[in-house]
Amino acid sequence: MELQAYLATLRKHLVAIIIAVVLGGATGLLLYWRTPPTYASQVQFYVSTPLPDGTNPQSVGQFAQARVDSYVVLLSSEELASRVIRATGLDLDPSDVAQKISAEAGVNTVLVNATVTDQDAQRSLTIAQGVSTTFPKMVDELDNAGRQNALVVIHIVSGPTLLPGQISPSLRLYLILGLGAGLVLGVGYALLRGLLDTSVHTAVEASESTGVPVLASLPLDADMKRSPLIVGAQSTSPRAEAHRKLRTNLQFVDVAQNASSILITSSVPGEGKSITAVNLALSLVESGERVLLIDADMRKPQVSRYLDLANDVGLSNVLAGQAELDQVIQLWGDQGLHVLASGSVPPNPAELLGSTRMRDLLRDLNERFDRLVIDSPPILPVTDAVVISREVDSVLLVIRAHKTPRSEVSHAAAALSAVQAPVVGAVLNMRKSSGLDRSYNGNYRYASTPTSAGRFGSVFRRRADESGVE
Repeated sequence: MELQAYLATLRKHLVAIIIAVVLGGATGLLLYWRTPPTYASQVQFYVSTPLPDGTNPQSVGQFAQARVDSYVVLLSSEELASRVIRATGLDLDPSDVAQKISAEAGVNTVLVNATVTDQDAQRSLTIAQGVSTTFPKMVDELDNAGRQNALVVIHIVSGPTLLPGQISPSLRLYLILGLGAGLVLGVGYALLRGLLDTSVHTAVEASESTGVPVLASLPLDADMKRSPLIVGAQSTSPRAEAHRKLRTNLQFVDVAQNASSILITSSVPGEGKSITAVNLALSLVESGERVLLIDADMRKPQVSRYLDLANDVGLSNVLAGQAELDQVIQLWGDQGLHVLASGSVPPNPAELLGSTRMRDLLRDLNERFDRLVIDSPPILPVTDAVVISREVDSVLLVIRAHKTPRSEVSHAAAALSAVQAPVVGAVLNMRKSSGLDRSYNGNYRYASTPTSAGRFGSVFRRRADESGVE
């Protein structure tokens, strides 16, 4: 992933990162509140060595510093802890007291600092007082051993003193650690999702996966399930404008090559190919073209459901010689959208679509209509779309943004390329609008003449099934 891809991934999962940071901070606060406070008392000792006559001062100082290192260890010993318990009368084990006492020596000094930590402030000070009285006596017994001229003398130069406030836990430290851990986990989660997410997100990725340009990006619309068609109130929506852009780009394709018959397909089910085909046909009718919308998806027909039309007889019946073409073409709306439903479900859809009768039917329909929009099954599950793609002028591959894996799109494009299908472009469907898109568009909508639904107006309110659009 490049830097821009990383930044885009972090921006996409910004909410998850913020949630992780907030949870991390809350966890830090919870741990802070649940951690018992700790208090500390300190006492400082000065280690001196009397200087006999004729003694080298430097050697005496080195001797004192050498003793200091031993005293640091001695202060945490159980022997000293036992003496402190006897001196203070505390009801504690020597090992417990020894763990509460820590010591350190200043670099190149003869100062020893003893610190006593405890969850009880008064007990911390009591132990420190015990240390201040017992440690000098213990050193005297060990090093001087009753000598008249002492080798070492321990002086108390500071304390014992109870430090103000608690030394732990630190609210600031717990917050920093909690927020930092949340940030690391949130960013890690976002980057991991980005690395594992192989779906198509942008028009660039769609174009790279298919090898053809993206003719339109259809935005994700919250009203899509409730009002899938770009008619009525939806005729001025951003989704309707995106379909008009697709119509315009197809008109440019038509100038370069004859694209009177357009096959709409996708890699896998659930990418919105059927509703794209229906709305593209509606936008073409809106521009004044004489359009026939053909439902060639004989396995899971959706066109008749979206338009609220009968599907008892249709394309399959015509190809099987069971019905005449003019008898099964239905008219939808007041602007003249003609619809050829899929008809009865046959046992051999691929054979019917690849038959000579289908080729002749398309040739005849191309002469009768300005544009044929054909909805076909997805490519990877069945071969129907690949079979019929050889008989049309142009093929549009619908890709559902943020869901369809790039590998499946590439495999579908390769299947079409293998039969030299005339793929003219791709359509990136259900693309989530970015903040930049919203800043450009705002709440502005182009005004246009709504398409009338005639006696089928109730279809505007028809709800798509829970599985989503096809």
